[in-house]
Amino acid sequence: MSGTEHLQAPRPDPCTAPTASSHFESVGEKHQLSDPSVESTSVPWWSKYAPAAQYLGITVSYLRCLVSSDAIPVYGGPRSRRFRRDMLDLFITDREVAMRQFRREREALHVE
Repeated sequence: MSGTEHLQAPRPDPCTAPTASSHFESVGEKHQLSDPSVESTSVPWWSKYAPAAQYLGITVSYLRCLVSSDAIPVYGGPRSRRFRRDMLDLFITDREVAMRQFRREREALHVE
């Protein structure tokens, strides 16, 4: 037995796999609004990472990557991130619209 037999393949970076475009398409396909297996009441109004990731059908590490790249609506400070269910639903259906609405809300809070 040589020492190379015990080497494992490198683990993929959770932020780069799967590709963003294919993954967002699969998120939208998985959660069709007419899909009876997905109920919006299964996730509380405000969610932490694990329930939000499960609702979106992605891993927590990938959700963290989306948050750090400012690609998903998230509320709270760095130590208390929360996801709003209505924004997750909008993110599932149209990611760009969700981010525009989120940024408008955030800017309105900082202006007042």
